[in-house]
Amino acid sequence: MQIIKIKDEIEQGRLKPSLETNREHINHVKRISIVKNNIRIPKCPKCGVQMALRKAKKGRNIGHNFWGCLTFPKCDGIINVK
Repeated sequence: MQIIKIKDEIEQGRLKPSLETNREHINHVKRISIVKNNIRIPKCPKCGVQMALRKAKKGRNIGHNFWGCLTFPKCDGIINVK
């Protein structure tokens, strides 16, 4: 009975699954990884906003990581990861 009660309490505190909550979770995990690995997060060379680590989904760099501006598509600043 106590296990069921704990399970119910956990499920009540969860956000409803959606594309938005999935993206938030992915970004949260990326931020944790960056902090744990002591990676310096660069500023956008175009607008000065903090950047996010992303992975190319198409084009000649498909599958490669890069830093992309958090304000995309407003700003399309990138820095390639070496």
